[in-house]
Amino acid sequence: MATLMLIIYVLIAVVQYSGLSGGIEMQYCTPRPQLIAIDSPYFNYFPYFVQLHRCGGTCSAVSPRIQTCSAATTKTISKTVYDLSRGSVATVLQLVNHTSCNCSCTQSPGSCAKDLEIWNPDSCSCKCKIPVGQSHPCPINFKWNQHICKCICDLAPKVCDVDKEWNTDYCGCLCSPDAFKRCAKQNQQIDKDTCACYSGSPPDIAARGGSGVNRNVMIGCMFAELFLLLLLFDVFLYCRYGHGVLTFLQGKCCSKKRQERREPVPLQKNSPEKC
Repeated sequence: MATLMLIIYVLIAVVQYSGLSGGIEMQYCTPRPQLIAIDSPYFNYFPYFVQLHRCGGTCSAVSPRIQTCSAATTKTISKTVYDLSRGSVATVLQLVNHTSCNCSCTQSPGSCAKDLEIWNPDSCSCKCKIPVGQSHPCPINFKWNQHICKCICDLAPKVCDVDKEWNTDYCGCLCSPDAFKRCAKQNQQIDKDTCACYSGSPPDIAARGGSGVNRNVMIGCMFAELFLLLLLFDVFLYCRYGHGVLTFLQGKCCSKKRQERREPVPLQKNSPEKC
């Protein structure tokens, strides 16, 4: 950082004191006159433009990406204009004029990762808490990058399904912006798993409850399927061996009744007993 600042200061000196500048001087942060549109884009007031002071310029040798010139104090001034929408009626407008400026950071402490970075007001940047050379635990398929102080995807980009695209932050395939726009245009929501548009409850939620199948009905269907399988198995046993589970139970029932009556009941071969 110090080396970069030194290079910038040298470049400033070259621009200001050499013939390369062509007479152009550095414009530092200060209020300066600018043309301001009073009522853009409607332009119902005349004159359409007025001259007001606005803050602008560079903050020393610091890049505008790091520090920006903004108003420190302002003053409200009155300007008489003509309202064209009301037949050129004279109207007094209150306009804001910048009277002094200061340099402020383009970023804020809220831009720092809470557990990984701390805010450095001197450099207007976030400083990594993890010491150089020390790693930090990352989720699966991610690896630690000290330079940007975060875990990055360790997988090569993959070819995603239709309506999906590779996302390095997620380290996987996500629904594409076009898929979101398509569903929004249809006033529908998007299923983040299939990227399909739907109305009402998501498909997975509807299957579990609400407008889905009742739990008691599902249990009843399971028992009905089990009974049907047992019945088919019994028919198979009867056709294959001449008796099945139902035949066995019927024989037991009839045998018990015969014992109570003490009357023998003749049985036909390969036929179910009758009570």
